[in-house]
Amino acid sequence: MPGLDPSIVKHFLLLDTEKFPPKRQQLRRQRAGLLLRIKEEVVKQINAGFLDVCNYSEWVANIVPVEKKDGRVRVCVDYGDLNKASSKDNFHLPHIDVLVDNTVRHTQFSFMDGFSGYNQIWMAEEDKIKTTFTTMWGTFCYRVMPFGLKNAGATYQRAMVTLFHDMMHKEIEVYVDDIVNTPFWLTFPNNDISNGPSHNLSRIQKKRLNRAENHYSSSSRRNQAKDTWI
Repeated sequence: MPGLDPSIVKHFLLLDTEKFPPKRQQLRRQRAGLLLRIKEEVVKQINAGFLDVCNYSEWVANIVPVEKKDGRVRVCVDYGDLNKASSKDNFHLPHIDVLVDNTVRHTQFSFMDGFSGYNQIWMAEEDKIKTTFTTMWGTFCYRVMPFGLKNAGATYQRAMVTLFHDMMHKEIEVYVDDIVNTPFWLTFPNNDISNGPSHNLSRIQKKRLNRAENHYSSSSRRNQAKDTWI
């Protein structure tokens, strides 16, 4: 899984350990029917390069398995203790109403969605051990930024602003891992944006897009624009 260049963005965990000392959560019991599906998901993330084996961490969290309709399991991590100790990142997310107003001015636009967006950002090497979680199969930590961390949204938005600052509010609107392209793209034959600047920039910076969630040349309505950003 390619990621964004660490020279552009990494996720750091700045902790107040005097007020919130490290905690090692005890392993929670899971239903027998879930255990093998949890293992399958952990192995999948190891193979994708998301996880390392981590031992002797001062911070250890539990997983929270979420069963999907198709029978698979999403392995979330309870980072409640870690988040309490984390300093607040003051990088603000955009105002939704401004994005809606900028989008509905146009009759057509295209949608793009980041593929495993958070996981494209690397954890700072010195902080990845703080993301350690425990399972029946061992303890693991994230090499990439996982979901559930306090400042993950701010880190991702900062990365997007760094990459697309010269295009935002002109050719595109960005909210975390959602991108809306405005009619600038309609200048490409058959609305083929594969050679557009944002795709070239995405390719250069190894920013991957989710093809299944991309929609090109959609009609614009105010309610549709609201749904996009909510």
